[in-house]
Amino acid sequence: MSFTGRSVGWVASVGPDQGLAQVLIDGKLYTVVNLQATVAAARHLVFVRTWAVAGKHTITIRLLGTSSHPRVDVDALVLIR
Repeated sequence: MSFTGRSVGWVASVGPDQGLAQVLIDGKLYTVVNLQATVAAARHLVFVRTWAVAGKHTITIRLLGTSSHPRVDVDALVLIR
């Protein structure tokens, strides 16, 4: 997703069947997020990236699922302009 802003956040579910995802910012790997948790829960803020000044950016979330942890949910992307 492309956006113009100074902050972006990813809201997702966590749980026993959730897996890993790479987060790329502007085409570069920024981090890997682990959504695995013992108990399932919705609407967790699992990633945030902030810049000093608003600008044009792209966020990509790439699934790294396995057969035992195949899911990665994107419940919302939150922007601050």
